[in-house]
Amino acid sequence: WVWYRRSFDLPAGWRGKRILARFQAVDYRARVWVNGSLAGEHEGGQTPFAFDITHLLKDGANSITVRAEDFPEDQYQPRGKQYWQLKSRGIYYTCTTGIWQTVWLEAVGDRYLRLSQVQADPRSGLAEFTFWTDSLAPYTTVQVSIRHEGSPVASASGSVEGTRARLAIRVPDVRSWSPQQPNLYDVTYELRRGSEVLDKVES
Repeated sequence: WVWYRRSFDLPAGWRGKRILARFQAVDYRARVWVNGSLAGEHEGGQTPFAFDITHLLKDGANSITVRAEDFPEDQYQPRGKQYWQLKSRGIYYTCTTGIWQTVWLEAVGDRYLRLSQVQADPRSGLAEFTFWTDSLAPYTTVQVSIRHEGSPVASASGSVEGTRARLAIRVPDVRSWSPQQPNLYDVTYELRRGSEVLDKVES
């Protein structure tokens, strides 16, 4: 078992918003408390997870505690190339455990984009987007804007049905990435209800 504890104060601008504690990866089983109350548990050392901790917060100083549990001798536990014995040998990596990717707090509104996936075909220039919202979001749309080196390239919008939205955008004159020309596209996602922006994500 590995224990972590961190104190924090919420920014004044976060009042009235829902607060999420996001973990990119904790190896292997994680249990999280906020101000002494259990926020949630997660199993899987390589997958991200998040807990809505709004109801556990208080004015002033708060604390978050994480316990990471990992049994290196358990050969049935998914581990990648980590060795299951105390001393490394051969091609295996040294046993490690605990928080090994980024952790952060995020302030969101009553409705927000929970997850997005992109499948892109550089030959045709077609990019297919799938979005999930945190809960039912009636009368909402998702708008996607794509830029290259600051210049607009393409955009589209689609309706949210239930908790999911799907849309496709064709990007003209695709500039692929290579070590010689490391082209990247900037994408903005907006969850909207009419002209009101409920959530905005840059990628």
